[in-house]
Amino acid sequence: MADKVITLYSKIRKSEFVLVYLKGQRLLDDNKTISAKFLLIPEKDQYRIKVGITTPSKAGKSVWRNRFRRLISSSLWLEKEKLKQIKDSLNSDLLIVFSPYKINKVNRKKTELTEIRNAVASIIMKINFSINNR
Repeated sequence: MADKVITLYSKIRKSEFVLVYLKGQRLLDDNKTISAKFLLIPEKDQYRIKVGITTPSKAGKSVWRNRFRRLISSSLWLEKEKLKQIKDSLNSDLLIVFSPYKINKVNRKKTELTEIRNAVASIIMKINFSINNR
């Protein structure tokens, strides 16, 4: 029998995107390739992590933008232990929106998973640090 899959995060709805952009705190990774905005929303019943990935059309054509989204998703999956630690320490919903900062098709035609994974890990560590220091 296959093991039951436990999802660590779900997708953000459009109304939640607006909240994150208006009230969220912005973070950059160490190399300033990816930016993330995050927001804590108190919820009563269940505490979740919700993730959104945005790529503006100026960043590149659709093939490059979709590859960037897939790399972010893969990086989040690879960093699931860190996300699990954050989820266990939460007492509210955590909304995170990732987007490219200084990375685009002109600067980096072929973006590697290791580069994106290091950037996502850096952002997750910064989010964890700022949540624990509130």
